[in-house]
Amino acid sequence: KSDEVIRSAFPGDLYEAWGDVCRRLAGAGYGDVVTDSYFRHSPELARLASPQAAIALAAIVSGLAIRAGRRAASLAPAAAIVAAKRYTDAAS
Repeated sequence: KSDEVIRSAFPGDLYEAWGDVCRRLAGAGYGDVVTDSYFRHSPELARLASPQAAIALAAIVSGLAIRAGRRAASLAPAAAIVAAKRYTDAAS
C-alpha cells in the first residue's frame, strides 16, 4: 500500500500507532504471512470501521497466532473486513 493511502486511513497520531503495531507483529515471529495480511487489510478496515478498530485488530491477530496458529491469524484481517461490510452501523 502507498504511504498516502495508509496515512489517509490512519490520520494524525493513529499513523504512528498503526506503525507500532505493525512492527510488533513483524517482530513477534509469527511469520510474514501474518504480518503481510494485517498490513494489507488494516487500512481498508480502518476506512470501513475505524482506525482504532483496525489498530485493535493487531492484538486479536497476535492472540490468534499464539492460540490457533499462523493460518487462523492470517485469515482474521480479511474476515474483519467481511464483518465490517456486513455490520455497517456503529453499534455492531
